[in-house]
Amino acid sequence: MKRKRLGEILEDRGDLTADSLRKLFDEQKGKTIRLGELILESGLVEKSALISALEEVSRVPYLDCSTIQCDRAALDTISASVAKKLAVLPIKTENYDAYRRDG
Repeated sequence: MKRKRLGEILEDRGDLTADSLRKLFDEQKGKTIRLGELILESGLVEKSALISALEEVSRVPYLDCSTIQCDRAALDTISASVAKKLAVLPIKTENYDAYRRDG
């Protein structure tokens, strides 16, 4: 089954009309802004509805990085420079010993 895109999900849920979505796509042309950012800036969709749709698209749960508490062990698994380069924030480790190589 084909995965739906962000705009399709928001339209299916009734959060955006087809006309509003077309206008957003037109506004997005020639810009480097992501659709989700543009939707949020426009005020057409509540942040909670956008988050829910983004979770469905990405199949990744949303975590607010301003309030999340990261495990020190998780932070120590990757250097700050690599985390910045890859835009990742390690928050916890699971079964870390199963993946770690000795020596």
